[in-house]
Amino acid sequence: MFFRFLYSALTAVLLSIEAFAAPVAAPPDATPTELVAYSPVIFTGIASSTRYGFHDKKKMPYTFIQFSGVTYLRRDSALGDPSKGTVEISVAGGLRENLRLLEVDEMPKFDLGQRYLVFLRGGDWRLSPITASQQGVFRLHGRIADDALVLNYQGQPIARIDERKFVLAKEKSTNDSTGPAEEKLDDHQAGQLASLSGRAPKDTQQEGALSEKVDSEGDRAQEPDNTQGRFANFETIMTLSTLKTFIDQTAKKTAGMYPEAAQVSLTPVDPLGEQSMRALSPNTSGTVKDRLRSKTQSD
Repeated sequence: MFFRFLYSALTAVLLSIEAFAAPVAAPPDATPTELVAYSPVIFTGIASSTRYGFHDKKKMPYTFIQFSGVTYLRRDSALGDPSKGTVEISVAGGLRENLRLLEVDEMPKFDLGQRYLVFLRGGDWRLSPITASQQGVFRLHGRIADDALVLNYQGQPIARIDERKFVLAKEKSTNDSTGPAEEKLDDHQAGQLASLSGRAPKDTQQEGALSEKVDSEGDRAQEPDNTQGRFANFETIMTLSTLKTFIDQTAKKTAGMYPEAAQVSLTPVDPLGEQSMRALSPNTSGTVKDRLRSKTQSD
């Protein structure tokens, strides 16, 4: 009985020490307000290059992503040289020394050439400095000068910001046509009607092809305009300026709320310890995949 009590007491102490030493963690399902409050650095930039590597002598491999053309929407923590216009962050997972590829579930992946908006959380971290993992990454559609549209990590357009979440935009209804439906005449009927009216019949096939050509050229010409392109069939989509206003207002309201998350670090603490990493290191060669599931989305 005594030993059982002693074991329980020691376990509780160890768990409390581990919790005390754990990195600052934003909620895995962070609200928009929490996303800003935990993120002293928020920036936009184009993913321009990626590489595999390690932090110092740590066993965990990381994928390093460099962003160019960086613009800060919030910069309340020192982070490199802002005059260079580049930022490099890293997320857990990559090519290890024995050529095994380690993938960590829920870590965001970035497409080269895509412009992103990224929230970086303050405090220590193990797997990623991005706030709430994929929730802290947004895609931008269109040019910044044209007030780009805001999409979530999956590429779905966002309509507005709710108290609890980012609300997705809805597609316009296909049944919005007004007035009586018009019956389309075929070429023979059009020819008969034209002969009765004394006018030359229309070549509907040629007219349709011409109309289709004009429409497609118009779509291509207006693709940089964020109100057109593949999101033209959606209702109102939130723009970057609207999100920037929300970030500015929320940053003022939540200033000092999380002092432990005040400074951003680009270097992780020991993610798993050497023993855990050795368990993932069988003596085999060749490029194969190991998978590691994160306990939370905010490590």
